[in-house]
Amino acid sequence: GEAALLLEGVLAAVALREAWWSLATVRLALGDARAAAAALSEALRRFRLPDPVPPVAAAIARAAGFAGWCGLGPRGPVGVVPAGVAARRLRDAGGVAFVSDGQHLLGSPLDPAVLGRVEGAVRAEGAALVGWAWHPADPDRDPVLTLRGGAGERRLVARDRSIPTPRPLVLARGFRVPLGARDADPFEQYEQHRE
Repeated sequence: GEAALLLEGVLAAVALREAWWSLATVRLALGDARAAAAALSEALRRFRLPDPVPPVAAAIARAAGFAGWCGLGPRGPVGVVPAGVAARRLRDAGGVAFVSDGQHLLGSPLDPAVLGRVEGAVRAEGAALVGWAWHPADPDRDPVLTLRGGAGERRLVARDRSIPTPRPLVLARGFRVPLGARDADPFEQYEQHRE
């Protein structure tokens, strides 16, 4: 019980994927399947899945009476689900619902806007653009940035982890893009992202 109270205090201050998963696990261990499902649902809706996915997700879904669970992994929606699950885009909310026999799976609906959000800041510094970016829902992933200008559109991956973070627990990646170079492509030094 003390662990649950501690985790709830942490989550009142800052939303952390690991704290939500831990709270779900603790609540299941305390025998409160509904509270465990509520915590896990928050984790699944707010964050991309950790790698590896903790096996407790299936146990919580089962204990709380869900047919399965769903979340967003590196390559799209995943989960431990029964056969016959239908996905449908929600018109009003913009989310994606995962339904089995008319009931949402634990974690459904997923909101691609929340799960794919990038936060950051940029400023001009001399003859360069300098800034930081991160994925709040997927803090381990390096952000891919698209820069548009007179020379067209280019993408770069923000990778510099040595920058000071803008606030505690933000896993920001820095970038620096030189501007106005006549003899060189200012993007040469960055790994280009191609999907």
